[in-house]
Amino acid sequence: LSALKIAQRICSKFIPPNAKNKICFVQADLSYGLGMFRPQSFHGVTAGLSISYADHWDSLRGEWDDNSYIGLLRDIYFLLIEGGELIFSTNVPNPDFFLIAKKSWKKIFLSWKLPLGIAVSLIMLLQARWLKASANVGRFHYLRSEQIVRILREIGFKDIRYKLTYEGQAWVFAATK
Repeated sequence: LSALKIAQRICSKFIPPNAKNKICFVQADLSYGLGMFRPQSFHGVTAGLSISYADHWDSLRGEWDDNSYIGLLRDIYFLLIEGGELIFSTNVPNPDFFLIAKKSWKKIFLSWKLPLGIAVSLIMLLQARWLKASANVGRFHYLRSEQIVRILREIGFKDIRYKLTYEGQAWVFAATK
């Protein structure tokens, strides 16, 4: 089963019958924006550790830039109704993925069989090296809170709140249109 199908199946248990036709699951590459939705059609948008992975390769300069990242935040702004809210999380600069894995360790081993838990932990730690290297060359966007606040304000968001979470390795932001 795909992650999309699993999300649909899990969420369908909690969605009231009169709201089923109001909830839509979409699988898309966020790097290409959110043009498939109508402007001002959302009351809220949430994103868990995904916005920072909107990547864009500038072939003229031969480097990664933040065009897709900022474009995605701008798209979200235009999708929200006046007063709508964006809530998202993002990794801090140079996250300590070992610390994240250590915090997750107990849950991994209690919820999965031991060999699978070890395999998942190793994959997480191996991928962490690639993620940090990609962020260091500008492909991904693990930014300081001040940078994120500046970008959100420039786009037009107001009432921007944030806090450090998950062993100090992630930010959670809330911003209102």
